[in-house]
Amino acid sequence: MTIEQVLNQATIVFESPLSLEQTGILLDYIRDNLPARISSKTEIYEERSKDRETKVQMRTRGTVKISGNIINASSPISFGSFETIPYSEDSSQIRGIRFQTIPGYDLKEHRREEVQLWQDVKKQVANYFKQ
Repeated sequence: MTIEQVLNQATIVFESPLSLEQTGILLDYIRDNLPARISSKTEIYEERSKDRETKVQMRTRGTVKISGNIINASSPISFGSFETIPYSEDSSQIRGIRFQTIPGYDLKEHRREEVQLWQDVKKQVANYFKQ
């Protein structure tokens, strides 16, 4: 299996880009329906400026990134680390989730439970977009 095929299995592309707030709602949905425990860290790039002449204050949100861990709370317990994928047309929106893979490892060399977690989360994301 090629690296591209492993990354394809470990990557979830959303049907449409989500805002930071919408992504939080999606993570709550995954937590409730998998069921899972999710811990995450959010990074937000913001630019604050003020026009010298008009004195108008501006704040522009740039790239947002969420990284963390998803632990499947059902048996057998499995976990995976993830990072969000920014939307190429607007990096303040999130286009998907990519689970961390082991460089150089084939899919069958990853823990079976971890690969199953990737598939289970993909299923929950698909269900989320169907509602």
